[in-house]
Amino acid sequence: PGSELCGRILAELQLPQRTGLLILALLSKGAVHHRYNPGGGTFIAEGDVLVVMCSPQQVQALRELTG
Repeated sequence: PGSELCGRILAELQLPQRTGLLILALLSKGAVHHRYNPGGGTFIAEGDVLVVMCSPQQVQALRELTG
């Protein structure tokens, strides 16, 4: 709750460009299946889970962006 990611699309967030991480999938709240390789137009809602591949340093960079 309260993340700057909520209510925005992936392209707008530019997470790979800002942190170097790779977004592998998205699991929407209440969904049964992951959405693999989500596109830039994918909307992030509260309760969604991003599955990423990254280093510990990139995790820290993501935490700093999301508060």
